[in-house]
Order: sequence, then structure tokens, then C-alpha cells
Amino acid sequence: MNMTKTAHHTSAPDRNHGRTPLRRRWVGITAPLALALAGGLAGALPAHATTGPEAPANTSASVVKVDTGIGTCTGTLVSRLWVVTAASCFTANPADYPSLTAGAPPRPAKVLTGADAATRDKPGTAVLQIQTAPAALARDIVLVELALPIDTITPAKVAVTAPQASETLTFTGFGRTATEWVPDKPHTSDFQVGSLAPSTLTVTPATPGAALCAGDGGAPGIRTTPSGPELAAIVSTSTQGGCLYSQATDSNATATRIDDLIDWIATTTATESAHASSHLIKTNDVVASDAAKLLYRYPGNGKTQLGMREVIGSGWTGLKAGFVADWNGDGIQDIVAQTTDGRLDVYLGSTSGYLRPISLGTSWKDWTLVVGRWKKADKNPGIIGYNATGSLVYLGNPTGTTLAPAVAIGNGWTGLGLTMIDFDKDGNLDLLAKDTAGELKLYRSNGAAGFIAETRPVVGVGWSTITSMNPIYDFAGTGSAGVVARDVNGLLRYYPVTAPRTWGTPIQIGNSWNPMTIFGQTPR
Repeated sequence: MNMTKTAHHTSAPDRNHGRTPLRRRWVGITAPLALALAGGLAGALPAHATTGPEAPANTSASVVKVDTGIGTCTGTLVSRLWVVTAASCFTANPADYPSLTAGAPPRPAKVLTGADAATRDKPGTAVLQIQTAPAALARDIVLVELALPIDTITPAKVAVTAPQASETLTFTGFGRTATEWVPDKPHTSDFQVGSLAPSTLTVTPATPGAALCAGDGGAPGIRTTPSGPELAAIVSTSTQGGCLYSQATDSNATATRIDDLIDWIATTTATESAHASSHLIKTNDVVASDAAKLLYRYPGNGKTQLGMREVIGSGWTGLKAGFVADWNGDGIQDIVAQTTDGRLDVYLGSTSGYLRPISLGTSWKDWTLVVGRWKKADKNPGIIGYNATGSLVYLGNPTGTTLAPAVAIGNGWTGLGLTMIDFDKDGNLDLLAKDTAGELKLYRSNGAAGFIAETRPVVGVGWSTITSMNPIYDFAGTGSAGVVARDVNGLLRYYPVTAPRTWGTPIQIGNSWNPMTIFGQTPR
């Protein structure tokens, strides 16, 4: 089986899962920031999150956390595929940022949005490449290209006029506060613009006690205008007075101007790299192979509609079942393929395409399988399946490349169709089992690799005409869950799970799907 590859700047997958320490250096190249830290640590800290109040809900969606593999900073989504942040976030010594070159980031990096930004131990969205400012306008700024587009957040509008002295800008960041080492929510404060230089500006707190701290590098300075908010500057350095463990007595900071970079930003973000949008799979896409053994991605738009299909592979002969899952936890969806001759392979996704398959065994011919994080504490998704005797087992995936020994979790499952989805919306993936009479029974998980002891409720009847039934996520918007099901006539419908144990109204999304082998999706 071959996976289509496209030209790109290669970036290695992030397998560190956010275990690198929080940065303890300074960001930018302005004035030395020698600060004494609690516990005897001494050094200069990066200008990273404000010590102000938590940012109001729904007001800072475009503000994201950037995990550079060195530490965490703050960035702003300026298009569906691009984030702007400080260049110094990507160098071990922030003062070395002028030597940063365009291309793959120095270390595997990712961007965290929404609830995932509360911690670095999430897959996030992988960073494909970084673009530095033109030499004539060089400064502490970088554009970060994402491996997958983010269509659920409205990008920030970039200002085209320079900040003015005494103007107020609102900075929002994920950095340290006066009391928290690693806050789980962004904080915000107003700052007043002081002097303006060709590439930077100085800012001071407009509110007593506010400061820009470690974790706020790249944090956006937002200007309020009659036509809406504008991104006017990003944080570069700070003296960090008022930040946790800082002994500085003032809270002065410098920010990077971006108003004169509008052409560079517009040109860089206008064209989506082919590798960023063609082969990589989103959780709301439908993936399927046809009789010609081609593998397709049907892009979902988050509004229960499918876009024009794209070929992402060929030679998919003898496919019995397929699944899409972030198998190794690097933030990029992978493909698990079961063949009719018993092979089970994983094609790991990367920014350069899909890699050569990893074998998970060759004795899977008589198995019925589903893929998902059955045990909630597991780092990676695993496999549930039953063999010819009807014995149901769970196999964990501890390393992202291998399977753990099988754990027996049931028997008598022969002939049942399996779908893994959180049907009762308690945060644990459950099993829907379809029998030959077309009844759907719910087997609820306890999140610890077992079932809740209860009478199995029937949650559907008349499903005997369904020939394929697979879970899908974010298809009706962020956080949505449902099932894509094909009937004997080849009609493809989306069945939303609108409330615990409740089906919504099905929506037809396609026809003539009888020749297709449809892949199941797994939440990241």
C-alpha cells in the first residue's frame, strides 16, 4: 500500500509529549534581565503570561499556546494554518534568535488550542515549518505553519497602523502569574505604549500589579477599534516585576511591531502549503478506499458536509477494515489497516506524508476490530476485538509502535458489529454492538478497561440494513460526535449523538458508497 507524499519542509514528529521544562531564560535581545529566583536559581527569564485576571471566556480564542520543544510561549492564530509568535521562543538561548533560519523548527513543536492549552501533555497540532521576517525587517517574530488547518477559530486581524505613544494595548498570554508557575488558562492586562522604535515599542502596565512573565513570549497586544480588535504587537522581553519568584521592582517590557510586516504576513499566509492540507487527516474527515484500491480523504467542514475528495494513497489491496487514530500521540492522525490475509499495519502520519508501515502482527484474519482509547489512563489508543470463538480482548498501545498483551474483557461476541464511541457522554469510550436482527446494544465502559455492570440497554432498532457503521468527531462542529453509517442502497448518513444515549436526526451526506471501505475515526 502506498501513501501519497507531497513536497514540504520536513519537521520531525513530537514524541516528547510536553515533558520539556518550562523556560527559565529571557526572550529577546534588549537589556539584560538578571533576576534572582526562589530556591537559589539565578538567571534571566523570558517575557512570557500576564499577571492580570483570567481572560474572559470566548474573548481570546485566537490566542494559543506554542510548545517549541524548548519551552512554552504564547501565539496568535492569524490564518487557518499560521500562528505568529516570538522567534526567540525557538532558540535555546533566546538572544540567538537572529540566527534562526526558515524551515523545520529546531525541535519538534506543536500548538495547543482551547481546552488542550491547559496542559502541554496533549498532542496539539504539529508545527510544519517556521518563517522568519525578511532580512530588511528582521526582528523577534516568526510565522509558524501548522500541519492541520484550524477552522473552528476566527483568526486575529493584523493591524496596519503603528501603535501610538500613550495608546492602550491589551496583552493576553499563557505565562506565569504572580502566584501560578504554570497557569491552565490565559490571563490578560492592559499596557500603555511608551516609546516607539523602528521595530519595537516599550509598554508599561496600565493596571497596578500587572506584568508580562515567563510564558508570555509572543503574546498578542490587541488594539480596540470601532471595526473590531486588531493585533498590533507581540511580546518580546520583560523585566518581569510582579511575576512569581521575580525580585524585579518594575514591570517594563518591549514588544515587537508588526504593522510594517503586514505584506510579509499576508503573502506568507495566503498560500497553504500543499503538504499541510492534502494528505493529513482531520478528525471530521471521512476516509475510505474504493474498488480501484485508491485511498481517499473526504474533508469535513464541521457543518455536516463533505468537500471534494482527495487521493491520499494507492494499492490498498485486500483491505478488510481501516481506522484513523493518532496512534503514536504526535498530534498527526495515523492509519491502522487490517487486511483479509491477516496483516495489521500502522502507517504513521508525518509532515512529509505517511511512513513505511509498522507491523502489528500477521494473525488477524478472523478478528473483528475497533480502535480507540478504551482505558482512559492510556497514553495512546489501543485495539478491542474478538476472534472466531467470540472472545473479546483489549490490547493497549504503550509505545506508539507495539501492542501490549491481550486482556480478556468478554465472551460470546461472535457475529456482532462493533462501534466504539462515547455514547453516554461520560468521557469514556463505549461499545455499540449490532446483532443480526438489527438491534444496537450499549456496553458502557468504566474507563478502566472494563464494562459497567448493568443490563445492556437497547439504543437502536432497525439497523439490519446498515452495512458499515463508524464513529466520527467534530463533523457537526467542535466537540460533536456521531456515527457515519452506510445502508444496503449505498446511502451514507451522519447520525449525531446529541445527548447522553440519544441519537439526533440523521443527515444524508452521500450516495453510491457501496463499493467503499469506510474507516472509523478515533478522538485525539
